[in-house]
Amino acid sequence: MTAKFGKIDKLYFYPFKSLKGVLCNTLEFTEFGVGSQGLIDRQYVLIEETKDNECFQVINFKSEPKMVLINVSIINDGELTLSAKGRSSIVLKEPADTAQSVIVQMSGKKCEAKLCDASVSVWIKNFLNCERSLHVACLSKNSKESGKDKAIKMPFQDQGHLLAVNESSFKDFQDRFPSMQNQSICIFRPNVIISEAEPWAEDILNSDIEINGSQLAYFRPCARCQGTCVDVESGELDSERNVLSALGSFRPKVSNSPIFGVYYTFKNFMSISVGDIILQT
Repeated sequence: MTAKFGKIDKLYFYPFKSLKGVLCNTLEFTEFGVGSQGLIDRQYVLIEETKDNECFQVINFKSEPKMVLINVSIINDGELTLSAKGRSSIVLKEPADTAQSVIVQMSGKKCEAKLCDASVSVWIKNFLNCERSLHVACLSKNSKESGKDKAIKMPFQDQGHLLAVNESSFKDFQDRFPSMQNQSICIFRPNVIISEAEPWAEDILNSDIEINGSQLAYFRPCARCQGTCVDVESGELDSERNVLSALGSFRPKVSNSPIFGVYYTFKNFMSISVGDIILQT
């Protein structure tokens, strides 16, 4: 038996982890997460060599908050253009098979990636005004991931293939805290924004869902971190409008972190589009 839960209002994916997301009409399901126009979610990452020099670690906007100010657009053949205010844009191309391979570690997982052209990492470092030894890496499609949750391939995603958030829940959050009225739902970096659902209805939707024939398995609620306090308009840590503290004052918690949004994994490889109805199964 199925029942309507809501409808897809907007779809996003993030070809480059921690940079701005790309708004799209359709998302395809792949073994590595959602994708669109020949690219997959978090396909590219900014990395830094670990102190023991054994592998590289992912750098995100929690340590370099101005990353959220870099715009991403898709051009032909799955290539990306990166741009930012006051800077000339630069094209990011998928590295050749002969490019240097590195092992990248993130959240207890390790996987193989290819280093991209150094000019892109120089461009990013200059924008961030950063002296760290940074590189841009691209997920290797032949990567054999190791570590926790390795049965579910999600190399550079934090916890699941797809993150859904409820628009009505966000509006209720804003109503509770007037200082959040100008805040964007994009601080939560969703893949799916759900409309036509009751506020916080996702808290009791701990079951699988179906969208236009696509089967998604409930994975876990999203426990929020300090990244939600990075203002997506200024690229600054917002100490006056502390989203994490506000959420924590009334939301359930996992490991002392307030939850907002739900992670899902894929049971089949199909696609979803804006306007699709979400069914609880």
